[in-house]
Amino acid sequence: MKNNELYEYLMDGKTKLPSVMGIVPHTEYIFTFENILYNLKNSQLFDVKNVRITQEKLNCDILIQNKNFKVEFHIYNLKELDLEIMKLGNKLGADELSCLKNKTQYIESKMYFDNDSLVSYHIQLKILDAIVPNKGLLLDISSLKLLSGEWLKLVANSDICPSPTYLYSVHVVYDEYDEETKYWLHTHGLHRCGCVEIEIVEIEFEPDEYISIINTIAKRFIENGMIRTEKVVDVGDGMDFVWVPWEKGLKKIKQELKIEEIIVGGKEDRQDGLHDRPSGILFAVKDKQFTHPSIYHGLLQDNPVFYVTTSETDRMSSLAKERFEHFRNILSFYKHIKGWRFLIKLGIIVDSYEDINQKEHLWFNVESIYDDKVDAVLLNKPYWVSKMKEEDRVIYDLDTMTDWIIYSPTEEFTPDSIYRFYQMENEIH
Repeated sequence: MKNNELYEYLMDGKTKLPSVMGIVPHTEYIFTFENILYNLKNSQLFDVKNVRITQEKLNCDILIQNKNFKVEFHIYNLKELDLEIMKLGNKLGADELSCLKNKTQYIESKMYFDNDSLVSYHIQLKILDAIVPNKGLLLDISSLKLLSGEWLKLVANSDICPSPTYLYSVHVVYDEYDEETKYWLHTHGLHRCGCVEIEIVEIEFEPDEYISIINTIAKRFIENGMIRTEKVVDVGDGMDFVWVPWEKGLKKIKQELKIEEIIVGGKEDRQDGLHDRPSGILFAVKDKQFTHPSIYHGLLQDNPVFYVTTSETDRMSSLAKERFEHFRNILSFYKHIKGWRFLIKLGIIVDSYEDINQKEHLWFNVESIYDDKVDAVLLNKPYWVSKMKEEDRVIYDLDTMTDWIIYSPTEEFTPDSIYRFYQMENEIH
Protein backbone atom coordinates (compact mmCIF):
# COMPACT_ATOMS: atom_id res chain seq x y z
CA MET A 1 0.00 0.00 0.00
CA LYS A 2 1.35 3.44 -0.94
CA ASN A 3 1.89 6.18 1.61
CA ASN A 4 -0.92 8.40 0.31
CA GLU A 5 -3.36 5.56 1.00
CA LEU A 6 -1.80 4.85 4.39
CA TYR A 7 -2.24 8.48 5.46
CA GLU A 8 -5.97 8.24 4.74
CA TYR A 9 -6.26 4.91 6.54
CA LEU A 10 -4.44 6.32 9.58
CA MET A 11 -6.61 9.45 9.68
CA ASP A 12 -9.73 7.27 9.42
CA GLY A 13 -8.49 4.98 12.22
CA LYS A 14 -8.40 1.94 9.92
CA THR A 15 -4.79 0.81 10.21
CA LYS A 16 -1.80 0.54 12.54
CA LEU A 17 1.38 -1.49 12.78
CA PRO A 18 1.88 -4.23 15.38
CA SER A 19 3.82 -3.46 18.54
CA VAL A 20 7.04 -5.45 18.51
CA MET A 21 8.99 -5.91 21.74
CA GLY A 22 11.51 -8.45 22.96
CA ILE A 23 12.99 -9.65 26.22
CA VAL A 24 16.50 -10.87 27.01
CA PRO A 25 16.76 -13.13 30.09
CA HIS A 26 19.26 -12.22 32.79
CA THR A 27 20.02 -15.79 33.86
CA GLU A 28 19.86 -19.16 32.12
CA TYR A 29 16.59 -19.67 30.25
CA ILE A 30 15.10 -22.54 28.26
CA PHE A 31 14.38 -21.02 24.86
CA THR A 32 11.39 -23.09 23.73
CA PHE A 33 7.83 -22.15 22.88
CA GLU A 34 6.68 -24.75 25.41
CA ASN A 35 8.52 -22.90 28.18
CA ILE A 36 7.02 -19.57 27.11
CA LEU A 37 3.55 -21.15 27.13
CA TYR A 38 4.14 -22.71 30.56
CA ASN A 39 5.07 -19.32 32.05
CA LEU A 40 2.08 -17.64 30.41
CA LYS A 41 -0.35 -20.21 31.77
CA ASN A 42 1.30 -20.06 35.19
CA SER A 43 0.53 -16.35 35.47
CA GLN A 44 -2.49 -15.27 37.51
CA LEU A 45 -3.03 -12.18 35.35
CA PHE A 46 -4.58 -13.63 32.22
CA ASP A 47 -6.10 -16.63 30.47
CA VAL A 48 -4.43 -18.21 27.46
CA LYS A 49 -6.62 -19.58 24.66
CA ASN A 50 -6.34 -20.87 21.08
CA VAL A 51 -2.71 -21.93 21.32
CA ARG A 52 -0.95 -22.74 18.04
CA ILE A 53 2.71 -23.79 17.98
CA THR A 54 4.77 -24.31 14.84
CA GLN A 55 8.50 -24.63 14.34
CA GLU A 56 8.79 -20.88 13.72
CA LYS A 57 6.37 -19.29 16.21
CA LEU A 58 3.82 -19.50 19.00
CA ASN A 59 0.42 -17.88 18.49
CA CYS A 60 -2.21 -17.54 21.18
CA ASP A 61 -5.06 -15.38 22.44
CA ILE A 62 -4.41 -13.67 25.78
CA LEU A 63 -7.42 -12.51 27.76
CA ILE A 64 -6.85 -9.80 30.37
CA GLN A 65 -8.97 -6.95 31.77
CA ASN A 66 -11.90 -8.00 29.59
CA LYS A 67 -9.70 -7.57 26.53
CA ASN A 68 -8.56 -10.20 24.04
CA PHE A 69 -5.18 -9.81 22.33
CA LYS A 70 -3.77 -12.08 19.66
CA VAL A 71 -0.06 -12.39 20.45
CA GLU A 72 2.71 -13.93 18.37
CA PHE A 73 6.04 -15.07 19.85
CA HIS A 74 9.34 -15.78 18.12
CA ILE A 75 12.78 -16.83 19.32
CA TYR A 76 15.53 -14.96 17.51
CA ASN A 77 19.30 -14.60 17.47
CA LEU A 78 20.25 -11.44 19.40
CA LYS A 79 23.32 -10.93 17.23
CA GLU A 80 21.13 -10.43 14.17
CA LEU A 81 19.33 -7.46 15.74
CA ASP A 82 20.71 -4.05 14.78
CA LEU A 83 21.28 -2.64 18.26
CA GLU A 84 23.24 0.36 16.98
CA ILE A 85 20.07 2.15 15.88
CA MET A 86 18.43 1.67 19.29
CA LYS A 87 18.74 4.29 22.02
CA LEU A 88 18.51 3.99 25.78
CA GLY A 89 14.93 4.51 26.95
CA ASN A 90 16.03 4.67 30.58
CA LYS A 91 19.14 3.93 32.62
CA LEU A 92 20.46 0.39 32.72
CA GLY A 93 22.39 -1.40 35.43
CA ALA A 94 25.77 -3.00 34.78
CA ASP A 95 24.23 -6.50 34.80
CA GLU A 96 21.61 -5.45 32.28
CA LEU A 97 24.20 -4.03 29.90
CA SER A 98 26.16 -7.28 30.14
CA CYS A 99 23.17 -9.14 28.65
CA LEU A 100 23.97 -7.60 25.28
CA LYS A 101 27.39 -9.26 25.34
CA ASN A 102 26.64 -12.52 27.11
CA LYS A 103 23.30 -13.60 25.63
CA THR A 104 22.74 -14.98 22.16
CA GLN A 105 18.94 -15.23 21.97
CA TYR A 106 15.88 -13.18 22.81
CA ILE A 107 12.12 -13.69 22.77
CA GLU A 108 10.06 -11.37 20.58
CA SER A 109 6.37 -10.62 21.07
CA LYS A 110 4.13 -9.05 18.46
CA MET A 111 0.57 -7.77 19.04
CA TYR A 112 -1.83 -5.11 17.82
CA PHE A 113 -3.03 -2.45 20.25
CA ASP A 114 -6.72 -1.77 20.72
CA ASN A 115 -8.15 1.77 20.91
CA ASP A 116 -6.39 2.48 24.21
CA SER A 117 -2.74 2.35 23.16
CA LEU A 118 -1.28 3.10 26.59
CA VAL A 119 -3.26 0.32 28.31
CA SER A 120 -2.37 -2.07 25.47
CA TYR A 121 1.32 -1.22 25.88
CA HIS A 122 1.07 -1.84 29.62
CA ILE A 123 -0.52 -5.24 28.96
CA GLN A 124 2.24 -6.21 26.54
CA LEU A 125 4.78 -5.33 29.24
CA LYS A 126 2.92 -7.58 31.70
CA ILE A 127 3.03 -10.41 29.16
CA LEU A 128 6.79 -10.03 28.66
CA ASP A 129 7.31 -9.89 32.41
CA ALA A 130 5.37 -13.15 32.81
CA ILE A 131 7.27 -15.19 30.21
CA VAL A 132 10.74 -14.44 31.61
CA PRO A 133 10.98 -14.53 35.43
CA ASN A 134 14.55 -13.18 35.51
CA LYS A 135 14.45 -10.47 32.91
CA GLY A 136 17.62 -8.67 31.98
CA LEU A 137 16.79 -6.25 29.20
CA LEU A 138 13.69 -5.09 27.35
CA LEU A 139 13.96 -4.48 23.62
CA ASP A 140 11.25 -2.15 22.35
CA ILE A 141 11.85 -2.71 18.68
CA SER A 142 8.90 -0.57 17.55
CA SER A 143 10.31 2.53 19.25
CA LEU A 144 13.97 1.51 18.83
CA LYS A 145 14.64 1.64 22.59
CA LEU A 146 16.52 -0.44 25.14
CA LEU A 147 14.81 -0.50 28.55
CA SER A 148 15.73 -1.79 31.98
CA GLY A 149 14.48 -5.19 33.08
CA GLU A 150 14.16 -3.80 36.61
CA TRP A 151 11.96 -1.02 35.25
CA LEU A 152 9.87 -3.65 33.46
CA LYS A 153 9.36 -5.54 36.72
CA LEU A 154 8.32 -2.35 38.52
CA VAL A 155 5.83 -1.39 35.80
CA ALA A 156 4.41 -4.87 35.27
CA ASN A 157 3.56 -5.18 38.95
CA SER A 158 1.72 -1.86 38.98
CA ASP A 159 -1.92 -1.12 38.18
CA ILE A 160 -0.89 2.26 36.78
CA CYS A 161 0.28 2.68 33.19
CA PRO A 162 3.76 4.05 32.47
CA SER A 163 4.21 7.45 30.86
CA PRO A 164 2.97 7.68 27.26
CA THR A 165 6.47 8.87 26.30
CA TYR A 166 7.57 5.22 26.55
CA LEU A 167 5.41 4.41 23.53
CA TYR A 168 7.78 6.22 21.19
CA SER A 169 11.27 7.67 20.97
CA VAL A 170 12.49 10.98 19.55
CA HIS A 171 15.64 10.64 17.46
CA VAL A 172 17.87 13.65 16.90
CA VAL A 173 19.90 13.59 13.68
CA TYR A 174 22.22 16.43 12.76
CA ASP A 175 24.56 17.45 9.97
CA GLU A 176 26.89 20.36 9.32
CA TYR A 177 27.08 22.44 6.19
CA ASP A 178 29.27 25.55 5.80
CA GLU A 179 29.97 25.43 9.57
CA GLU A 180 26.22 25.49 10.27
CA THR A 181 24.54 22.69 12.23
CA LYS A 182 21.03 21.60 11.26
CA TYR A 183 18.86 19.16 13.22
CA TRP A 184 16.16 16.71 12.21
CA LEU A 185 13.86 15.44 14.98
CA HIS A 186 11.59 12.49 14.33
CA THR A 187 9.70 9.84 16.30
CA HIS A 188 9.63 6.05 16.13
CA GLY A 189 6.83 3.99 17.65
CA LEU A 190 3.66 5.99 16.98
CA HIS A 191 2.60 3.80 14.06
CA ARG A 192 1.58 1.06 16.52
CA CYS A 193 -0.78 3.63 18.09
CA GLY A 194 -2.49 4.23 14.74
CA CYS A 195 -0.73 7.59 14.25
CA VAL A 196 1.72 9.09 11.83
CA GLU A 197 5.21 9.61 13.17
CA ILE A 198 5.99 13.27 13.99
CA GLU A 199 9.01 15.31 12.92
CA ILE A 200 10.59 18.74 12.59
CA VAL A 201 13.28 19.44 9.98
CA GLU A 202 15.82 22.21 9.41
CA ILE A 203 16.24 23.30 13.04
CA GLU A 204 19.13 25.71 13.51
CA PHE A 205 18.99 25.83 17.31
CA GLU A 206 19.60 23.33 20.13
CA PRO A 207 16.70 20.91 19.80
CA ASP A 208 15.57 20.37 23.43
CA GLU A 209 12.72 22.89 23.33
CA TYR A 210 11.47 21.48 20.03
CA ILE A 211 11.41 17.98 21.51
CA SER A 212 8.89 19.34 24.04
CA ILE A 213 6.62 20.31 21.13
CA ILE A 214 6.84 16.81 19.67
CA ASN A 215 6.20 15.22 23.07
CA THR A 216 3.11 17.35 23.68
CA ILE A 217 1.58 16.52 20.30
CA ALA A 218 2.54 12.84 20.44
CA LYS A 219 0.93 12.40 23.87
CA ARG A 220 -2.21 14.16 22.64
CA PHE A 221 -2.39 11.81 19.65
CA ILE A 222 -1.88 8.74 21.85
CA GLU A 223 -4.63 9.76 24.25
CA ASN A 224 -7.22 11.33 21.95
CA GLY A 225 -6.37 9.94 18.53
CA MET A 226 -4.56 11.57 15.64
CA ILE A 227 -5.98 14.75 14.16
CA ARG A 228 -6.26 15.09 10.41
CA THR A 229 -3.55 16.77 8.39
CA GLU A 230 -3.49 20.59 8.47
CA LYS A 231 -5.90 20.71 11.43
CA VAL A 232 -4.60 23.01 14.18
CA VAL A 233 -3.46 21.68 17.56
CA ASP A 234 -2.58 24.04 20.44
CA VAL A 235 0.42 22.83 22.48
CA GLY A 236 0.18 25.64 25.05
CA ASP A 237 0.96 29.35 25.48
CA GLY A 238 -0.76 30.12 22.18
CA MET A 239 1.58 27.97 20.07
CA ASP A 240 -0.41 26.38 17.25
CA PHE A 241 0.81 23.60 14.97
CA VAL A 242 -0.33 21.42 12.10
CA TRP A 243 1.22 18.34 10.53
CA VAL A 244 1.76 17.83 6.82
CA PRO A 245 2.77 14.50 5.15
CA TRP A 246 6.55 14.52 4.81
CA GLU A 247 6.40 14.23 1.01
CA LYS A 248 4.47 17.51 0.81
CA GLY A 249 6.10 19.02 3.88
CA LEU A 250 9.63 18.92 2.47
CA LYS A 251 8.50 21.02 -0.48
CA LYS A 252 6.75 23.53 1.78
CA ILE A 253 9.84 23.86 4.02
CA LYS A 254 12.03 24.57 1.00
CA GLN A 255 9.58 27.23 -0.15
CA GLU A 256 9.28 28.75 3.34
CA LEU A 257 13.04 28.91 3.96
CA LYS A 258 13.93 29.56 0.32
CA ILE A 259 16.50 26.76 0.19
CA GLU A 260 17.36 24.37 -2.63
CA GLU A 261 17.89 21.24 -0.55
CA ILE A 262 17.05 20.03 2.95
CA ILE A 263 20.39 19.39 4.64
CA VAL A 264 19.21 16.62 6.98
CA GLY A 265 15.86 14.84 6.81
CA GLY A 266 15.53 15.23 3.04
CA LYS A 267 14.60 12.51 0.56
CA GLU A 268 18.13 11.11 0.51
CA ASP A 269 17.84 10.35 4.25
CA ARG A 270 14.63 8.35 3.73
CA GLN A 271 15.78 5.56 1.46
CA ASP A 272 16.38 2.96 4.18
CA GLY A 273 12.87 1.52 4.45
CA LEU A 274 12.57 2.92 7.98
CA HIS A 275 12.14 6.68 7.48
CA ASP A 276 10.02 6.65 4.34
CA ARG A 277 6.82 5.56 6.10
CA PRO A 278 3.91 7.90 6.91
CA SER A 279 5.23 10.81 8.96
CA GLY A 280 4.02 14.34 9.56
CA ILE A 281 6.32 17.36 9.42
CA LEU A 282 5.21 19.98 11.94
CA PHE A 283 4.52 23.56 10.88
CA ALA A 284 3.75 26.50 13.13
CA VAL A 285 0.55 28.40 12.33
CA LYS A 286 0.76 32.18 12.45
CA ASP A 287 -1.95 34.44 11.04
CA LYS A 288 -3.45 31.36 9.34
CA GLN A 289 -0.19 30.77 7.46
CA PHE A 290 2.03 27.69 7.81
CA THR A 291 5.61 28.55 8.74
CA HIS A 292 8.67 26.96 10.30
CA PRO A 293 8.42 26.13 14.05
CA SER A 294 11.45 28.34 14.75
CA ILE A 295 9.05 31.30 14.70
CA TYR A 296 8.33 30.32 18.32
CA HIS A 297 12.01 30.10 19.29
CA GLY A 298 11.93 33.12 21.61
CA LEU A 299 8.86 31.81 23.41
CA LEU A 300 10.39 28.33 23.68
CA GLN A 301 13.41 29.78 25.49
CA ASP A 302 11.13 31.53 27.97
CA ASN A 303 9.98 28.33 29.69
CA PRO A 304 6.46 28.09 28.19
CA VAL A 305 3.68 26.07 29.82
CA PHE A 306 2.87 23.07 27.61
CA TYR A 307 -0.58 21.55 27.59
CA VAL A 308 -1.03 18.48 29.80
CA THR A 309 -4.33 16.59 29.79
CA THR A 310 -6.23 16.01 33.01
CA SER A 311 -5.94 12.25 32.59
CA GLU A 312 -2.14 12.47 32.28
CA THR A 313 -1.96 14.64 35.41
CA ASP A 314 -4.12 12.08 37.21
CA ARG A 315 -1.88 9.23 36.02
CA MET A 316 1.25 10.99 37.28
CA SER A 317 -0.40 11.73 40.61
CA SER A 318 -1.53 8.12 41.03
CA LEU A 319 1.96 6.84 40.24
CA ALA A 320 3.56 9.27 42.71
CA LYS A 321 1.18 8.11 45.45
CA GLU A 322 1.60 4.41 44.65
CA ARG A 323 5.39 4.64 45.05
CA PHE A 324 5.51 7.27 47.77
CA GLU A 325 6.74 4.83 50.43
CA HIS A 326 10.04 4.69 48.53
CA PHE A 327 10.31 8.47 48.86
CA ARG A 328 9.39 8.39 52.55
CA ASN A 329 11.88 5.63 53.41
CA ILE A 330 14.80 7.15 51.49
CA LEU A 331 14.05 10.56 53.03
CA SER A 332 14.33 9.09 56.55
CA PHE A 333 17.86 7.84 55.81
CA TYR A 334 19.33 10.57 53.59
CA LYS A 335 17.55 13.84 54.49
CA HIS A 336 20.52 15.31 56.37
CA ILE A 337 23.27 13.96 54.13
CA LYS A 338 25.02 16.53 51.94
CA GLY A 339 24.05 16.48 48.28
CA TRP A 340 20.58 14.98 48.78
CA ARG A 341 17.37 16.93 48.11
CA PHE A 342 13.75 15.82 48.31
CA LEU A 343 11.14 17.67 46.24
CA ILE A 344 7.40 17.16 46.04
CA LYS A 345 4.85 18.66 43.64
CA LEU A 346 1.47 19.67 45.04
CA GLY A 347 -1.68 20.65 43.19
CA ILE A 348 -3.01 23.90 44.74
CA ILE A 349 -6.46 25.18 43.80
CA VAL A 350 -6.16 28.44 41.82
CA ASP A 351 -7.80 31.78 42.59
CA SER A 352 -11.35 32.25 41.33
CA TYR A 353 -11.67 28.60 40.41
CA GLU A 354 -14.80 27.32 38.76
CA ASP A 355 -14.24 23.72 39.88
CA ILE A 356 -11.79 22.06 42.28
CA ASN A 357 -9.85 20.47 39.42
CA GLN A 358 -8.40 23.86 38.42
CA LYS A 359 -5.03 23.64 40.13
CA GLU A 360 -1.55 25.06 39.81
CA HIS A 361 1.10 22.41 40.28
CA LEU A 362 4.00 23.75 42.35
CA TRP A 363 7.31 22.29 43.52
CA PHE A 364 8.26 22.30 47.19
CA ASN A 365 11.41 21.33 49.08
CA VAL A 366 10.42 18.80 51.74
CA GLU A 367 11.36 19.59 55.34
CA SER A 368 9.54 16.65 56.95
CA ILE A 369 6.72 14.17 56.48
CA TYR A 370 4.48 12.92 59.24
CA ASP A 371 1.43 10.69 58.85
CA ASP A 372 -0.52 12.10 55.90
CA LYS A 373 1.00 15.61 55.95
CA VAL A 374 4.02 17.20 54.31
CA ASP A 375 5.94 20.19 55.69
CA ALA A 376 7.66 21.93 52.78
CA VAL A 377 9.03 25.20 51.33
CA LEU A 378 7.72 26.59 48.04
CA LEU A 379 10.43 26.74 45.36
CA ASN A 380 8.79 28.66 42.52
CA LYS A 381 6.61 31.73 42.22
CA PRO A 382 2.92 30.86 41.66
CA TYR A 383 1.08 32.42 38.74
CA TRP A 384 -2.51 31.77 39.78
CA VAL A 385 -2.37 31.33 43.59
CA SER A 386 -2.10 34.82 45.09
CA LYS A 387 -2.08 33.65 48.72
CA MET A 388 1.32 31.99 48.26
CA LYS A 389 4.77 33.29 47.40
CA GLU A 390 8.18 31.80 46.79
CA GLU A 391 9.91 30.44 49.94
CA ASP A 392 6.64 30.15 51.87
CA ARG A 393 6.73 27.24 54.32
CA VAL A 394 3.44 25.32 54.31
CA ILE A 395 1.81 22.14 55.59
CA TYR A 396 -0.46 20.29 53.18
CA ASP A 397 -2.22 16.94 52.96
CA LEU A 398 -0.35 14.34 50.90
CA ASP A 399 -3.56 13.84 48.93
CA THR A 400 -2.64 17.01 47.02
CA MET A 401 0.61 15.41 45.77
CA THR A 402 1.00 15.03 42.01
CA ASP A 403 4.71 14.16 41.67
CA TRP A 404 8.01 13.86 43.53
CA ILE A 405 11.72 13.70 42.82
CA ILE A 406 14.83 12.77 44.81
CA TYR A 407 18.20 14.32 43.96
CA SER A 408 21.29 12.40 45.08
CA PRO A 409 24.89 13.59 44.55
CA THR A 410 25.09 11.49 41.37
CA GLU A 411 21.58 10.87 40.04
CA GLU A 412 17.92 11.80 40.35
CA PHE A 413 15.08 9.40 41.14
CA THR A 414 11.41 9.82 40.20
CA PRO A 415 8.40 7.54 40.67
CA ASP A 416 9.24 6.15 37.23
CA SER A 417 12.96 5.64 37.85
CA ILE A 418 13.05 4.69 41.54
CA TYR A 419 14.25 1.21 40.53
CA ARG A 420 17.63 2.86 39.86
CA PHE A 421 18.12 3.65 43.56
CA TYR A 422 18.02 -0.04 44.45
CA GLN A 423 20.11 -0.98 41.41
CA MET A 424 22.83 1.42 42.52
CA GLU A 425 22.72 0.19 46.11
CA ASN A 426 23.11 -3.40 44.93
CA GLU A 427 26.03 -2.47 42.69
CA ILE A 428 27.76 -0.67 45.59
CA HIS A 429 27.27 -3.57 47.99
